[in-house]
Amino acid sequence: MARRVLIALALTVALLPACTASPGPPGPSPSVVTALRFAALWPEQTLSAAMQTQAAVDEGAAALDWRVDARATAQRFAGQVLGWDGSRVVRDQSWWLDSDIEIARIWLCDANGCPPNGAAFDQEVILKRLTRAGPTGIWSVTDVTSGRILLEQGPRLRVTDPVVKAGARLNAFTNDFPDGTRVIAGSAAFAACGPMLQLSTPTFRFSYVRFQVAPNLEACAKVTRPPQPEPGYVFIVPRERGVDPAPVSLFTAPRPASARPITDLTAIAVRFTPRSDIPPPPAAWLSRDPRTLPTCKPDQLRFGPIAAGQPLAGLQVGISMPITKRDVEACHVHEVMHLAFADARGRPIDVSGRHLVLAEGFLPGYLPARHAVMAAWALAGWCGRTLDGPIEVTMTGAHTTLTTSSQALATSCPSRVGEPRLVRLPS
Repeated sequence: MARRVLIALALTVALLPACTASPGPPGPSPSVVTALRFAALWPEQTLSAAMQTQAAVDEGAAALDWRVDARATAQRFAGQVLGWDGSRVVRDQSWWLDSDIEIARIWLCDANGCPPNGAAFDQEVILKRLTRAGPTGIWSVTDVTSGRILLEQGPRLRVTDPVVKAGARLNAFTNDFPDGTRVIAGSAAFAACGPMLQLSTPTFRFSYVRFQVAPNLEACAKVTRPPQPEPGYVFIVPRERGVDPAPVSLFTAPRPASARPITDLTAIAVRFTPRSDIPPPPAAWLSRDPRTLPTCKPDQLRFGPIAAGQPLAGLQVGISMPITKRDVEACHVHEVMHLAFADARGRPIDVSGRHLVLAEGFLPGYLPARHAVMAAWALAGWCGRTLDGPIEVTMTGAHTTLTTSSQALATSCPSRVGEPRLVRLPS
């Protein structure tokens, strides 16, 4: 117990420079919205420090060029914080939040490649442009997740303004560490009365651990000012025997040259809120992973109009229809649409091929902003000159039937090439 107290005191001292550093030259003035949503792990943990870095980038500091590159920032994090000799970006993804903050997701493996077994990636790094939108905005690491230790509330904490109730108990789970594995878990808060550290050493039982974060924040708030959110982070990392639990201070203190590389670290920048003033939980779909969006219900979608007969390079003519959302924040389109054709006298026209499409894509919301998902086909081997026009096209799916007439389908094809057939196009 005495050893843990000494370690906690040492780590608290290590946190002090981030909260008491003397101010540098004035930088861009942050907006109130920016101040309320700022939460970052590295390189800066405070908004004022991040704004100073943004000002230096704006002034042309060549040494900071890597801050406007999400992949380069993630790799610097792997080297300077995790202590890796080298790293490889094996996948990356980016999108925009509804708040106009750009977010990037970078998967890293060490220089020798991805692990031969276990998790697919060593570390997954989440970055956000918190000080400014656009290509000149600097990236900040807001989240790092081990492939083998997952924070159960992780998706809920990665929303636009990630908040955690002071004194809350969080769960983490693993499928790769055996029962009995001890971890170091807890939180650090940059409160008005100074940095506050909460450490515990729970043990995995039935693949789960449970730990408390920021239990003393209210006492600090009562002494200094009315309760309000305070920046900080929650973390969990395996405990190695004979090695101090240094990850808590890695984000605010230089890494010792003799420290071992860290291959499993989960940490998320958050804002700790007083127990008496907790915002309602965010929508379930608000997650860092696009695949977690719910599937759209038929009555949440709007279809049409159908466009038929436009020439498509190398594919003669095409048929398409936009699908947009209605009365829903965001959802994942996964619908089967059927096509039928008839001539001007109502006689069916046989068309081979797939008469359906899985329109898979993301509609406007938390994930990549797209105004519509297109259900689209090409009509190969089609020649309308032998048919009476206009051609009637009927599309059925998701409890909806739409029909359109197209004179273009009767006149746009100059010659007949085999039997007409449908070719589905990517949505």
